Amino acid sequence: DSADRYVPADKTRRDCGIVVTGQLMASEKSRVSEHFTVTAGKRAAREKCSCISYQVKSFGEVFDHKAVLRDRNMFAQISEKKKRKKKKKMKHVFIINPKSNSASFTDKFRHCIETLCEEKGLDYDIFLTAKSRDAENFAREVSDNGEQVRVYACGGDGTVNEVVNGIFGHPNAEFAVIPIGTGNDFIRTFGDCRVFSDIAVAIESEAVPIDAIRINDRICINIANIGFDAAVVQRVERLRKKRFVPKSVAYHLGVALCLIRFPKETLKIAFDDGEATDFRFLLTLFANAQYYGGGYRSASLSRVDDGLMDVITVKDVKRRAFVRNVSAYQKGTLLGTPAAEKLLKYRRCGKAVLTKDTPFTVCYDGEMLSVTRAEIECLPRSVRFVLPKTADTKALNCFSSSEEAAVR
Repeated sequence: DSADRYVPADKTRRDCGIVVTGQLMASEKSRVSEHFTVTAGKRAAREKCSCISYQVKSFGEVFDHKAVLRDRNMFAQISEKKKRKKKKKMKHVFIINPKSNSASFTDKFRHCIETLCEEKGLDYDIFLTAKSRDAENFAREVSDNGEQVRVYACGGDGTVNEVVNGIFGHPNAEFAVIPIGTGNDFIRTFGDCRVFSDIAVAIESEAVPIDAIRINDRICINIANIGFDAAVVQRVERLRKKRFVPKSVAYHLGVALCLIRFPKETLKIAFDDGEATDFRFLLTLFANAQYYGGGYRSASLSRVDDGLMDVITVKDVKRRAFVRNVSAYQKGTLLGTPAAEKLLKYRRCGKAVLTKDTPFTVCYDGEMLSVTRAEIECLPRSVRFVLPKTADTKALNCFSSSEEAAVR
């Protein structure tokens, strides 16, 4: 211990114990030694004992020993008594969005969590959301007490966003994702989504620091977009409420309907490097991760821990040009190609300010925000995310030189 020091044995303080250190031989054959430390306690120090008897258990055997303190010139090692805080067990909180699936599935899923946590002896809680912002409020409530807590967002991207907003600013909290919702775009960045479905793996995995995006007073963990994409999300929300529209095709149908109207946006955007733009565009997105819209890998070069946002703007192009390249845009193969130079504008930044005289809509992680001014800023490594051991970690590496050269 760094606080240990040598002092004369007869000058020990009353609140100290006498500590004897030594070395034991495991066997004559192996010649392996083991160090040991024995504390005699306050009484030995207070009564200035000249001899201390003790036992040491080593290599499965018990050895009897004595330590003799001969006179005031003999030194004994003294260790201040410290109050050592025991490492508290982490609390595991599962926040389930029951609207993400059927009632029978939710019951089975909850029972699975309870069984697994009981087997592992975990300190856990389970919350079921009933309305918007419930997940955020639950997450903030369990994070406010200062104890180490891991919050599992069991749902889609909306549940993940609420949990992140709830734990944000709490260094004692981290979040994990168990995808049981329809949209799981954030975790697509890390490979196969099925990797995240294993609750046992999520419990045993470690958390890593990743970036987040702040939009005014809200936190975005995935992608924020303006223009055509925001209009699509608004259309998709209306479609999902219709029983005859399958959730799996709602986004693609929303895109098709918006292509008919083909809405565009005009904004003033000021970047942190001093560059300012004021032009008409089809869409602009600020990316922390890579996927959005049910599998569109539009920001294929984005990294979640590089301290920067990837900004992609689709210019004021004709409908035919956009439709011709939308497949490559979806697959993430458009950036760095000759077609992208005509269709897109790509850059990276740490902060941007968007303004307009009339309200415009910012869509972040599937949530909507209507504003006339939006300050969008990357917050480097500001949240802790539990990444499964078997997940793809490519999204945690910064740009390779070849990728950066291709984009430039």
